[in-house]
Amino acid sequence: MSKIKIVYLENCEPIKLAEAIIRVTKNEKLRQSLGNAAYESAQQYSIDVIGQKWDNIFNEITHNN
Repeated sequence: MSKIKIVYLENCEPIKLAEAIIRVTKNEKLRQSLGNAAYESAQQYSIDVIGQKWDNIFNEITHNN
């Protein structure tokens, strides 16, 4: 069974949006899957990850000059 990571709506039609919201609110497994995927995705923006990227940039700049 594949893990659902996103509910995608093209052109964001109000009826389709309402249907998607209802689908998510009525389906506990889908809510859990989407929530877990959102949490995992958010980890790439943690202070540790972003801080390390900034450190790498500064180190690259200072070592290349």
